[in-house]
Amino acid sequence: MFVVNANRNISVFDSLSTHSFLSVLEKHGNALPLVAELASALFLTNGNDKSYYAFKHLEELATLPKENLTMYFANWCNGEYGSVFSKGDFQRFRPPTQKAYGLPVAIYNSLVLRNVIISANEKGQSFSESKDVLKKSAYGVSGVQGPRVLRTLSTVGSIISNEYAVQAEISVKLAKQVSPFVPCHDSTC
Repeated sequence: MFVVNANRNISVFDSLSTHSFLSVLEKHGNALPLVAELASALFLTNGNDKSYYAFKHLEELATLPKENLTMYFANWCNGEYGSVFSKGDFQRFRPPTQKAYGLPVAIYNSLVLRNVIISANEKGQSFSESKDVLKKSAYGVSGVQGPRVLRTLSTVGSIISNEYAVQAEISVKLAKQVSPFVPCHDSTC
């Protein structure tokens, strides 16, 4: 267990999806393939409301579906809300991917994320190296999405190094759009 200073812009905003993600893992187990499929579903979203409700839905199921959980997540959100994208107060950034993708891409993204988790835990791969792998290898992963997913994986305990929880940062410009209380310490504001 470790304690880190809370960045209210990241910690509070992401607590919705982090809490519901953790609830799914507590109920259905935390096997690496399950973690990777659930976490890669976060690549599809631009906020936390849809992921919160989709993960709560998965938690409430007696058993998880046999199909790929990233695709199940997307199809469930599309059926319930018409899209996986958040709008209004829950929208955090421009949706990371504007085009639908199929099962092969979802599986590939899950495998990339699985390898990142293994490299982080067993080989000591740094946060910045993992972020670069996601940005270069995973489809539809932006400079905002990668750090967000890595931080979530650290917060739920799937990535052991606390570096992943504290290194995830967002730009001051984005932070000011979400929270007017973010201090500005340089000329980029």
